[in-house]
Amino acid sequence: MDNQSELKTNGTNTVWGFLGGLLVGGLAGAVAMLLLVPQSGKKTRTQIQQKSIELREQTTDAVKDALAQTRGKARQVRASVHDQAEAIQ
Repeated sequence: MDNQSELKTNGTNTVWGFLGGLLVGGLAGAVAMLLLVPQSGKKTRTQIQQKSIELREQTTDAVKDALAQTRGKARQVRASVHDQAEAIQ
């Protein structure tokens, strides 16, 4: 049972680590863009809006992928537990 709980914990940590990294990277890129690009405020606001839409779409895709991976792992664990339970019986 320790391996299964460890697998679940590692998978969860990996997903949250990935999403956290994605968020921090997106924010860092937005801040760098604001500080380093000499242009008008209107153009900057337009770019920020476009980048935020792209980031939201990327985050949504990443969350969907993470959920799919988590569901797949859960199915594997469930099947393994079921097989082991049948073997014990």
